[in-house]
Amino acid sequence: MAKKTTVKSTSKKKTVAKKKKTMSAGARQGGKKTPAAKTATAGKKTTVKQKNPSSNDLLMRKFDRWQPEHLYAAPKDADYAAGFSAPPRIDEGDSRMRDILSRKFDFDFAAVSKPPKPRRTTAELLRLKFDRWQPEHLYAAPKDADYAAGFSAPPRIDEGDSRMRDILSRKFDFDFAAVSKPPKPRRTTAELLRLKFDRWQPEHLYAAPKDADYAAGFSAPPRIDEGDSRMRDILSRKFDFDFAAVSKPPKPKRTTAELLRLKFDRWQPEHLYAAPKDADYAAGFSAPPRIDEGDSRMREILSRKFDFDFAELAEKAEAERKAAEEKAAAEKAEAERKAAEEKAAAEKAEAERKAAEEKAAAEKAEAERKAAEEKAAAEKAEAERKAAEEKAAAEKAEAERKAAEEKAAAEKAEAERKAAEEKARAKKKADPVEKAVRYTVACLAVVFTLIVAASFSNHSRYYLRSDGDALAVWKGRFSPVGTVRIAKLSGMSMPSALKDVYTRTEALTLILDHYISKADALFAEEAPDLEQIHSYLMEAQTFAFNDEYRNAVETRLIRVSFMETLFRADAAIAKGGPADLQKALEILQEAAALDLTEQQALIVEKRLETVKGILDGAQAITGAAPGTAAPEQAPEPGASVPDQHSTETISEDGKSEMTI
Repeated sequence: MAKKTTVKSTSKKKTVAKKKKTMSAGARQGGKKTPAAKTATAGKKTTVKQKNPSSNDLLMRKFDRWQPEHLYAAPKDADYAAGFSAPPRIDEGDSRMRDILSRKFDFDFAAVSKPPKPRRTTAELLRLKFDRWQPEHLYAAPKDADYAAGFSAPPRIDEGDSRMRDILSRKFDFDFAAVSKPPKPRRTTAELLRLKFDRWQPEHLYAAPKDADYAAGFSAPPRIDEGDSRMRDILSRKFDFDFAAVSKPPKPKRTTAELLRLKFDRWQPEHLYAAPKDADYAAGFSAPPRIDEGDSRMREILSRKFDFDFAELAEKAEAERKAAEEKAAAEKAEAERKAAEEKAAAEKAEAERKAAEEKAAAEKAEAERKAAEEKAAAEKAEAERKAAEEKAAAEKAEAERKAAEEKAAAEKAEAERKAAEEKARAKKKADPVEKAVRYTVACLAVVFTLIVAASFSNHSRYYLRSDGDALAVWKGRFSPVGTVRIAKLSGMSMPSALKDVYTRTEALTLILDHYISKADALFAEEAPDLEQIHSYLMEAQTFAFNDEYRNAVETRLIRVSFMETLFRADAAIAKGGPADLQKALEILQEAAALDLTEQQALIVEKRLETVKGILDGAQAITGAAPGTAAPEQAPEPGASVPDQHSTETISEDGKSEMTI
């Protein structure tokens, strides 16, 4: 029997909800009947701010099926109604028509519809490799009948025509590989980020062409007399505009985290839309004809119920398919488990022997490494001592040279000063306008020098300011006043020994230590967030100001790449297919190409040996090469997959052991 209770219960819930909604609407309408109440509430408009529900509240909510308050009624067509005639009645003996009307159509849309196509991540799309496109059929130009009809072969070359034969026998051999330029090596993103570019300067400064006509007709402006006080007053005016006070402060930019934490109220229209009334339709409206009690056919049609339980049929088919898949997967898992146990028993003795040999080799390598490190440390200390002595000698020579230069410059300045004084005394009775211009130029030069000096001083200053639960680092602009924020260190408080001004080394050291400690804290977690660690290290790389910090950031970036590569290899190994194992082998070879430490290189080497051993075992069982094995079919949604786990441990002797 078909389930009818679900449909009826849903309709009852909707009826109750509609009644409640109608009652509440009536209560609201009741308040609008009194004119005094309407006047009292019309002046003040109250807006109730609704609380935004959380994601868990939205997930636990249950929504009924939406139904319109008023069903749409198509406008009547007078011409159609006038010519309408009911279809002929079906006789009791017309079995064919009754059979057509009683047919039931049951389509299993779940089985017919295509499963949703899985979406690939950005990392998977970047790793895809595409072959060069080639057309299935090469283009062939259509034949030209007129050309073919009028075609005639060229004249035959006679044996005595040596010139034409010499032209046809010529050979043209150009070595394009030697002529063409070699391909320019492509730089990686990390190399491009570390590049530093100087400010561009033109080789030759632009000089405007001379205008002969202008130079020929040029005349100096008239000289200002001593009694022309108005012109002298105009020239002596000073204009001082405080652009910093007039200009608007820059609008602060919000970070992505701040934008994500913003909360917006739900939008509500000020006035609800009301459909315009149709006077012609309301005037000509008439109710449909009433059904008489004796019209049993119409009553039977209206009382029909259509209840197809497609969900039950789809669930039954899905349950049968899952049961068959689970049974096949269980049999396959049991066979694989038995084969793995037999193979593990045979390889256990061989693994123990190899472990003993590897342990001895590792101890020997460790002893050699320690000896090499001690030797390198002694050589480094000697080199640093020599470099310090050379640096001290160079600084002493530089100080002597600067003292000599300063002495010569002082003598030269004294001589110039005396010459200038003599020249000033000689030109004491010179033109007062020229003297004023000279004083003005000298004052402007002094002011400009002071501005530049103040800009350099402000540009080298750093400040620490509290910004909520974060510490902001500000740097002075290249101007006499003004600062700009260069970093915001979240979760960091103000230092106890606070200074008014910090140097570049102190400020950048504080920023670098913050980001590096954040990255190290994430490294210490059981499941580190590699993407967040990478973002911290990239922020730190922009502030690295010496080789020590650059090497520290670069080492941690290599560690992130190493861990990400191992995670990708573990995911490919966990799938267990021959193609997946081959992919894991390629990923581990990429990891081996990184600048790894000895312990990391040993881990990659042991994993490579493990994956190669699994591929050799699969080749021995199936009799097919690992590279040519057909990839396993991906399980359908809902199908059970045998559990495959990959566990990596580090033994006491520092070796990596992986169990699948």
